[in-house]
Amino acid sequence: MLTNHIGIKVKNIEESQKFYCDNLGFELDHKYDDDKRTLVFLKNENSVIELVYVKTSEYNSVMNGIVEHIAFTVDDIEKYTEDLMDRGVKFVTCHPMEIDDKLVIFFEGPSGEKLELVQHLI
Repeated sequence: MLTNHIGIKVKNIEESQKFYCDNLGFELDHKYDDDKRTLVFLKNENSVIELVYVKTSEYNSVMNGIVEHIAFTVDDIEKYTEDLMDRGVKFVTCHPMEIDDKLVIFFEGPSGEKLELVQHLI
């Protein structure tokens, strides 16, 4: 079984789309918009992320099932970290940490979602 996509509830759909495309190499795949919500599907060579913006206040306050974090595998964590820092991305941890034969570092997306870079050492 493979993951089809990951949905992230966002505060601002345009800001979030720009963040994932400009900083993490995603491209717009398709968009759906109706009276209640806007869905933006972004893809890269290995992943699909669905950005979910809810327009109705009764659903917008519901936080159940929100994704805790999303991890992206990279070949050079130092390079990606430096590039994201140069772009003004807010980091949760100051530098990559070694955990179980991998380096990891956490940062935030524009809606406060926690994101992680992972570099496997073996």
